[in-house]
Amino acid sequence: MPKEDISVKCFPKDSSIQIEFERKQPDENPWKNLSNRPWMVPKYGLHKRTIRLVKEVDSSNLKAACANGVLTITIPLVKPAAEESIDIAVE
Repeated sequence: MPKEDISVKCFPKDSSIQIEFERKQPDENPWKNLSNRPWMVPKYGLHKRTIRLVKEVDSSNLKAACANGVLTITIPLVKPAAEESIDIAVE
């Protein structure tokens, strides 16, 4: 699948990413190569998946790459601030 047919969007407010792609039906008969596999059905059309992310994601540095039909999404985490101990008064 060419990378032009894939869309990856980030929704920082919802802490999610959305992957969308469309598989177009070929001009030839889609059942031609499946004649000996009656249980298989070719799947064409629009596909959309939404994945929830953890809150500590650096949404400004997300990266996506598609090579040899494999989509790789790099999601960097925000480095937590150095935690200091805080004294809490006991009443």
